[in-house]
Amino acid sequence: LTTGGGIQNISGIWELPATCFAGVGLVGRGELRPMKITSLSASEKIFILEKIHQNGGEVAVIVTHLFEFLKKKNVRGSEGLVPNKLVKKRFEKLFAYLTFYNDKFEVVPISEAAEIAENKSIDPVLKGRPLKALMREFQNFTNDLIS
Repeated sequence: LTTGGGIQNISGIWELPATCFAGVGLVGRGELRPMKITSLSASEKIFILEKIHQNGGEVAVIVTHLFEFLKKKNVRGSEGLVPNKLVKKRFEKLFAYLTFYNDKFEVVPISEAAEIAENKSIDPVLKGRPLKALMREFQNFTNDLIS
């Protein structure tokens, strides 16, 4: 069984893909991109979450991995790893927002999100804001260069 947004029930296990958005910046313009801690600034994620909420959406899946919180100490990668301060800042800002607006947004385990999403469709393609995307792309580029 497949519902809108790619949610599927495979042998009794619900699969929820990451919430996606249409790229509007210089990188990935028009392509669907997963909503990840690293792929969007906190303000872009908040903007998209607000759009989902305004449209009556009930589930957003934001992806992150432990390794995203680390980066190579230099561009060539000849030295060790250091904390990725930009990713940490984005993560903290997002969760501060979600905590403050806990009447609108509830952070739940993926298993609970699957129960909510069962037999529901996902919002149409979401789009961010071009200026915010450009700012994020600049942040990502400079973050890779600075330790």
